[in-house]
Amino acid sequence: MTVRKDNERGTWIAVVYYNGKHYWRRGFRTKREAIKAELEIKAGLQTPKKRMKLDELENEFLAHQKLRYSMTTVKTNESRYNTHIKPYLGNKYIDNISVKDIQSLINTLKMSKKEYKNSYINHIIECISKLYNYAMDMEYIDYNPTKKVRKLKESQSGIKYITLSQFQRLYQSVDDFYYKTFLMILFYTGIRVGEARAIRWEQIDFKSNEMKINAHIVDKGGTRRVDGRKNNKDYTIIMPFNVKEALLNIYNIEKNKDGFNDDKYVFGYYKSWSYNKIRTRFKKALKDAGLEDIKLHTLRHSYASLLANSGASIQELAGALGDTLEVTINTYSHMYDDVNEKISNRINAIISEGDSSFFIDERENKSNQKE
Repeated sequence: MTVRKDNERGTWIAVVYYNGKHYWRRGFRTKREAIKAELEIKAGLQTPKKRMKLDELENEFLAHQKLRYSMTTVKTNESRYNTHIKPYLGNKYIDNISVKDIQSLINTLKMSKKEYKNSYINHIIECISKLYNYAMDMEYIDYNPTKKVRKLKESQSGIKYITLSQFQRLYQSVDDFYYKTFLMILFYTGIRVGEARAIRWEQIDFKSNEMKINAHIVDKGGTRRVDGRKNNKDYTIIMPFNVKEALLNIYNIEKNKDGFNDDKYVFGYYKSWSYNKIRTRFKKALKDAGLEDIKLHTLRHSYASLLANSGASIQELAGALGDTLEVTINTYSHMYDDVNEKISNRINAIISEGDSSFFIDERENKSNQKE
């Protein structure tokens, strides 16, 4: 968008470039009139092709999500929308919701007596953003107001990790080899607890050392449900040698059981272990190992920490965790705060390994030439 002077006629021109086309209006006596016309052109072009309220969009998007994402993800997003977004914005037309409206919602959540964490409020913003991205894909509207909303800074102090030596203490405190292997998989591959519970033998290829992660199990309200992965994207991991060896030992035992086939669960055979059983044994193992009370998900964070500290890039970390780059950056970017310092140290090390006198001589030669 721009306005410019028509020097031949002594008037002003308003020009808007939109979807590959230029839209012109000429003959304005002042620049102010041209700017006003420019805004009018823009407003006319950005009228949505289908005028709808946010509640209507949410209902349509919900049906769309059920075809692509796990029910856990769908229910979580639906709950956040109904609790936080619907009361403030649900009855507004999507083309009338402004950056200011969204910022007001953020401010309301920040001042709530429930003291929502910044990370939680950012999830609410992300819910709205996904709605608008869907609306843009469906050509209902041409912009996403959340793009101009700055996300709140998240504290990373809440993310805990355990070191390799601490995990070894935890591992050694467990007697049952099956449970030892379960913990080993969480720590050395970074998959989620629900994903580990859902592993069947058909997902494991011992020849290629590969394990396909394509589902997770959720226990809720007394029922157990097998869903697709959290982000609905399958991925394959290369098993570390210790994980492969442990799983192979279990396989050689399980394959001799009656009715065995590759669709049996690795941990539970006919029925996967319950989450409560896993958590109870984990708490006992922590106590026996003399470690602080941490969550099972901490093992995934610890895996990410090991990779980051070994030099893996944020892109490589996202691939290893089976997450999107955006999610990985939001969760683990603090691990890369000192990346510039590390790069500087590496460059200095490279220079030191070479003939550093070359650089000094060059500097002296240039100084002598100036004299």
